[in-house]
Amino acid sequence: MERCQPEAHKTAGSRGSAVLYAGLDEAYELAGGQLRRNRTPAPGEALDCFVAAYASVYGTRDTPEFRRLLAGQLASDPRIDRYWELVAEVATPPGGRPEPTPGVAHDWLLEALDAQTAA
Repeated sequence: MERCQPEAHKTAGSRGSAVLYAGLDEAYELAGGQLRRNRTPAPGEALDCFVAAYASVYGTRDTPEFRRLLAGQLASDPRIDRYWELVAEVATPPGGRPEPTPGVAHDWLLEALDAQTAA
């Protein structure tokens, strides 16, 4: 059975995956801060960090063309949104505001990337 792994992550290899996930963790933390302030997805430090994580794995520079290619590739990757919805439900105290999960942060970053590359 093939693992449900985003195509962008398969090409990284084991060493590259560690670099990618460290960069994504930082980007998700930055996006989480934006989510907690109810900010709409937009270019900025979180998106730059997100794209830089992928650019480092691909051994390329962060350019407008790379961002367009990345947006297209990530749009076609498998999603596990229901999983992240359940994580948020379990991790949120009754009556509390949900903390941003990596899945929610990823979606926020993809919206920011899509908005930027569509312009």
